[in-house]
Amino acid sequence: MNDRDSDPNLIALVTDIQNGLARLFRERTRHIGLSRSQWRVLSAMSSRPGITQTELADLVGIGRAPVGKIIDRLEVLRWVERRSDPRDRRINR
Repeated sequence: MNDRDSDPNLIALVTDIQNGLARLFRERTRHIGLSRSQWRVLSAMSSRPGITQTELADLVGIGRAPVGKIIDRLEVLRWVERRSDPRDRRINR
């Protein structure tokens, strides 16, 4: 057996684990209405206060427009607050 023979099994196992974790996450966060995408954004922001939306999009691997919508929702829920950059009003932090 070579390394290629085990790849489909490994991929299937990793996929099953990821699906199980996603299901568990949904079950545990349903009562607060938190999605996995929102969690990824919040998690990235928590260790990088003042990050720009563009930097955040690059960091979490989500496009700028979808990250903007996620932040919109988190702002409505009062979990985050956008602030204008004091040096450049075009930038939100």
